[in-house]
Amino acid sequence: MAEEEKGAKKKKSFKAYKKRKTCPKCGAGIHLAEHENRLSCGKCGYMEMKKD
Repeated sequence: MAEEEKGAKKKKSFKAYKKRKTCPKCGAGIHLAEHENRLSCGKCGYMEMKKD
């Protein structure tokens, strides 16, 4: 039993990334940071208020 447990490999599992909104000014590849009440771009400063 101990030998079987040593040789057994664990199966790797990958988590999918969250789909985030992209910045309309900067384009593809730049995502908006999610804050409590807004979405903001760290590169250009674009900001969107979240809808309740």
